[in-house]
Amino acid sequence: MVMMVYVLSKKDKYIKIIVTCIVVSLSIQVILALLGIQRQIINSSRGVIFFNNPNQLGYYSLSMLTIITILLQKIQLKKLTIFIIIGLSAYLVLFSGSRAALAGILLLGGINMYQLGFKLNFGYLILILTFFICLPFVINSDFVQKKIDLIESRNNRNTHSNISEAQIRGYDRIYLNPQYIFLGAGEGKNDRFTSHHELEIHSAFGTMLFSYGILGLLLLLSIINESIKKNRLLGAVILLPILVYNITHNGLRNSLLWGILGAMSVVLLNKEKNDKKN
Repeated sequence: MVMMVYVLSKKDKYIKIIVTCIVVSLSIQVILALLGIQRQIINSSRGVIFFNNPNQLGYYSLSMLTIITILLQKIQLKKLTIFIIIGLSAYLVLFSGSRAALAGILLLGGINMYQLGFKLNFGYLILILTFFICLPFVINSDFVQKKIDLIESRNNRNTHSNISEAQIRGYDRIYLNPQYIFLGAGEGKNDRFTSHHELEIHSAFGTMLFSYGILGLLLLLSIINESIKKNRLLGAVILLPILVYNITHNGLRNSLLWGILGAMSVVLLNKEKNDKKN
């Protein structure tokens, strides 16, 4: 991640190496998924390949597309390359069954289409018609139907249990143990707390608030703000999917998040300098 941020601050030609590495990495994961080569997780039908859990696979796929979206602020890529990356990322997210990552991929896909200046010409018209012709066959395939059923079952799992999604994510720990909000409770030994969820809070922002207090949360928010300060609107739009993901999952330990923030800061700084020159 440090090397990627360094490369972004230098010549643009090296950025295409990063893009190539992302395409190769995504392709390898998709091939493994298609071949069914993955770790076996007990009592789970979600895809994981060789990640520790399905959410990490979804987070990885969302992060790769986020990085590509950031790089598009600095260089131009062929539309076909972008379509391939979106397709590979979307497949892996669907394979993982991650709802938060799926929403993020759809949003980033729309952002990239807008950045490409998507215009309806004859070629795209044929592509769209082909897509809609193939869509029913894709939706009715065993793979897609299983993933749809999986997502629906996860959405409905708490309908009759009177347990909220906030409780499952561990957010109830914050309001059930308010004495820790100011200074923070630290991490580990979760049996100290009253909470439905016994493990860590499934949220980066919730973890920072409860474990490190208000000051810890403000520090995280200030780092995010610093990374997009050169163009807050553009930066916020691009980072929105990955930040929303971190509301329901804790991605702070993943170096991809910090690489994304660093890359965003460098790219927006260079973009501002180039705009001033022009």
